[in-house]
Amino acid sequence: INDLSEKLVDKYNEREKEFQRTYADIGNKISQLNASSAKVRSQLISERKSHSESQRELEAKYTTEIKSLKSNIKTLKREATLAQKASFDDKIQILSLEVKVHELEVGGLIDEPAQINSSEMDNPKEIDSLKLELERANEDLNSKKA
Repeated sequence: INDLSEKLVDKYNEREKEFQRTYADIGNKISQLNASSAKVRSQLISERKSHSESQRELEAKYTTEIKSLKSNIKTLKREATLAQKASFDDKIQILSLEVKVHELEVGGLIDEPAQINSSEMDNPKEIDSLKLELERANEDLNSKKA
């Protein structure tokens, strides 16, 4: 019986050691898994931070670009309005000059440029000046249209 009892105790001790080794292996694997999990969690947090920073940088960049484009649009609209006003002013000036030329022609100051006599030399100069101004205004208008 003692022999059998010793064999059973030896077998029990052997199984106890095997259990302790298995338990220690499981503990090591749990520690490794916890370390890996912490590492992956840390990487994920780092990637999220990096992504958030990149996202904020892109948003800031695009916001700045959008503001710049909106400012350019306002500037171009103002320039277009000013150009339209200048064109309108030029048209008014042309019409005004045409009316002055017509008034001078119809008013009997000149019928034909060849019929100007020496007593009317001051008015023909004014007429020529007005015609020249009219031609320049027309040229300006045409160059703006082109």
